[in-house]
Parts: sequence; structure tokens; C-alpha cells
Amino acid sequence: MLANMTEFDRSPHLTGVQLQELGYRMLIWPGSLLRVANKAQAWLYTTLRDHDSTDAAVPKMQTRAELYYNIGYFDFKALVANIRRSSAARGRLAARIYTRFLRHPRSSTWRLNAPLPDLCAMT
Repeated sequence: MLANMTEFDRSPHLTGVQLQELGYRMLIWPGSLLRVANKAQAWLYTTLRDHDSTDAAVPKMQTRAELYYNIGYFDFKALVANIRRSSAARGRLAARIYTRFLRHPRSSTWRLNAPLPDLCAMT
């Protein structure tokens, strides 16, 4: 069972352990996350209005390093690089294979233009 939690409901506030004992296996707090973010945004807007700068807010802000860590930025960047390398290799392989075949201009058949290479040696 899934418990969709909120702080502003009629049901009593139970801990994760208490809900687990009642049979719940997953808990989510979607509204709570939004409310916390909205309150932080309101605080920043007030800071900007009062100080005409974000300087006072910087100590409370997430650093770029924290952001990158939390979203797995460098893992994602490595994955994209790996996909690009893999795609480039597949593209080179496809180009080599394609040059071995030419589509006959007057039919839907393909004809061998040159001997087929050892595909395993090309990757």
C-alpha cells in the first residue's frame, strides 16, 4: 500500500515505522516538498526586495557541487560520453557496411559492392 502524506489533513500524523506496522510499504510527501520549496522561494523574494541582492541568501543556497552530486551530474555526463563513443563507433561501422553495399537505382534490392569485412574486427 502507498500512503500519500500531508501535514494539513484530518488524519493523525504517523511516523514511517507506524505506517509500516499498519501495512504501508511506500510513503510519499509530494505536497510537503512543494510547500518547503515555496517557503524558501518566498524568503528569497523578500531578501531580494529588502537587500536588492542575493548576498544574504548565499550561505543558505545549495552549492553547484552539492547540486551536481544530488542530481548525479557527473555520472550522467559519463553516461552521455559513453553513449556518444558507442554511437560514433556504430556510425563508423554502419558507414563501412553501407559502403560495401549499394542500392540498385532501379529496384529495391541491394547488391554487394565489395567483399564483406569481418564485422567483429570493425568494432
